Amino acid sequence: NDNDCRAYYDENYERLYHKPKRVKAGQIFMAIGPDDSKALADKTRQQMTDVLELVNAGSATFADLASEYSEHRTASFAGDLGYFDENREGDPYGEEAFRAAVFALEAGETSEVIETTLGLHIVQVEEVEDATDNAYDDVKLEIAERLLVDAEAPELAQSFANELAVPFSQGQD
Repeated sequence: NDNDCRAYYDENYERLYHKPKRVKAGQIFMAIGPDDSKALADKTRQQMTDVLELVNAGSATFADLASEYSEHRTASFAGDLGYFDENREGDPYGEEAFRAAVFALEAGETSEVIETTLGLHIVQVEEVEDATDNAYDDVKLEIAERLLVDAEAPELAQSFANELAVPFSQGQD
């Protein structure tokens, strides 16, 4: 019935019927550790500001600058972070400063220097895929079919098991 379909939709919305916004991005990263001196942290901030100026000047591609200056393992891949969505967890993706800066960018835009608990990031977004939602009315028939199959599955499995059991109970193979 419609109530069951609506309940299934609501319970599975995030997993099945909502695709969050995601981006394909690259980064240049420089670490600042919690034990670094203020002088070292300030020097690293200045280095990253200098790199951002190079990015903005267009003196080299972002990928080339990431390969040259980034301290992250992605440097060997020209800073490529691949695709990630706004719900991704882990460092630095789960940090609000990183997420807010990256998901405010449009394709082709570059962030300012972003500071996270790991250090400093400059992110350039290559592609943006907006969030999409499947409306209930668009998927309710599919849900009804799924619920019907799920409801009938145990009965069908039992019937199939009974059919398999007959030859064995009669000593046949």
